[in-house]
Amino acid sequence: MRIIYKLNDDREITTTYDSFLEFINDVEFSDVTYLHVSYNNLQTLTPEIGALKSLTYLHVSSNNLQTLPPEIGALKNLTILNVYYNNLQTLPPEICELRHLRYFYTNRNEFEYIFINVQRLMNRLRNTNGIDQQYTDTQSVHKSSVQQSVKQSIYSLMRD
Repeated sequence: MRIIYKLNDDREITTTYDSFLEFINDVEFSDVTYLHVSYNNLQTLTPEIGALKSLTYLHVSSNNLQTLPPEIGALKNLTILNVYYNNLQTLPPEICELRHLRYFYTNRNEFEYIFINVQRLMNRLRNTNGIDQQYTDTQSVHKSSVQQSVKQSIYSLMRD
């Protein structure tokens, strides 16, 4: 697995690891500000990603990710998140905890369901300067909000 990362002192390091977990265990993760792990055929991103507290840039495009771990929400300093060209079917609601997120690239995924709060975040970023303008999956985003509304209505009826 080829990994490119930068530390707080802006040194860029390109290296190879057998796994993402090996990388996390090897580096002083509190100093990593930039992480580029694209084109590695990753199927999962381990929960340990949440340990990279100084991370401002995460590029995981062109892998085979189907989900992102909820721990992604722990990356409070993240300003750029690039997940395009994966097989993401949904995005965790914890993405909404990324208060500094300004650029969120999501095109070319297989979204089946997007939580309404994530959809609002995507719309907010699209309306300011963040989300990629090439995002073409608005139909499934709309579909997910309809699905979520139906599920919430059914849940509400069953509760009463």
